[in-house]
Amino acid sequence: MMRLLVLLLALCILVSSAPNYQNKDCQTGFPPSPHRTVTYKKGTATKKGPPYLHRTVAYAKCDPGYTRQGYHTSECQFGEWERELGKCV
Repeated sequence: MMRLLVLLLALCILVSSAPNYQNKDCQTGFPPSPHRTVTYKKGTATKKGPPYLHRTVAYAKCDPGYTRQGYHTSECQFGEWERELGKCV
């Protein structure tokens, strides 16, 4: 019986210390960067401002004459962008 209580207590501690995935939205977008335009899309809908829903994709596009260095997309996953978008040089 004592082992069961200790096991239940350990399980409660483990669950209470787990990351909180309730708020899955990204609260901010990407900061402005010279010669780069970022658009945000969830399915077919274009999103104008934060918060960005879970699974929204950010797309980076460079102005004509500039080349992107780095990733051109990033997805909002559990409240954080999966990676940084590239810069345009």
